[in-house]
Amino acid sequence: MTPFQKQFTKEYAKELLRVAQGDLRTAKVLVDHPGGRTENTFFLIQQSLEKAFKAVICHHGLPVPLTHDLGALLAMLPNQISTPPESKALVAFTEFASIRRYEEGKYVYLPEEISNAYRIGEAVLNWASGIIV
Repeated sequence: MTPFQKQFTKEYAKELLRVAQGDLRTAKVLVDHPGGRTENTFFLIQQSLEKAFKAVICHHGLPVPLTHDLGALLAMLPNQISTPPESKALVAFTEFASIRRYEEGKYVYLPEEISNAYRIGEAVLNWASGIIV
């Protein structure tokens, strides 16, 4: 284990998944009531994805990387589990946990893009929920 990883109990996976679900519910409020910073919506979706991956890693008894990098977390997922839905699109959410948190209005997001991002979040949380029973 490196200093950038932490070992949690297997039971913590369920709590982490509940927190991920709460982040996604909060993102849904922002999707349904636009007007704030769209970047915050994407940030919350990214956070739900990050926590879902960490929950699956934790559930398998592996040390959890202390990172926001979804690519790194995807690489840590055990080989014996199915690939998360939309796995090729997931890495793009990482920037919302870093640089795009500090930007506003630099990019224009279409309503369909926002809805699709939320749909991806739902699919990944359903995938993680199926693993963490």
